[in-house]
Amino acid sequence: MKLQIVASLLSTAALVDAFSTSASIRASSTTSLYERKPFISGNWKLNPQSKDEAVALASGIAGSITESSPDAEVALFVPYVFIESAQSAVG
Repeated sequence: MKLQIVASLLSTAALVDAFSTSASIRASSTTSLYERKPFISGNWKLNPQSKDEAVALASGIAGSITESSPDAEVALFVPYVFIESAQSAVG
């Protein structure tokens, strides 16, 4: 009887180990999280109401990014009718 219990435990040890995370896997996933570059996006939906407002808003956002700003990717999701104007304004 003891032999059967020991044999059962030994046979399931590999299965249990397959579901546990090792220290090296945990460390690498934590490290890679900190290496990611932040991505900031803004969806304008129904704003602005005119081309001039779109250009002013895009220029204001682009102008607020300086050398001292944190290193991040920035994206604006502009209403379709203002994409060209906003792109021309910010480059």
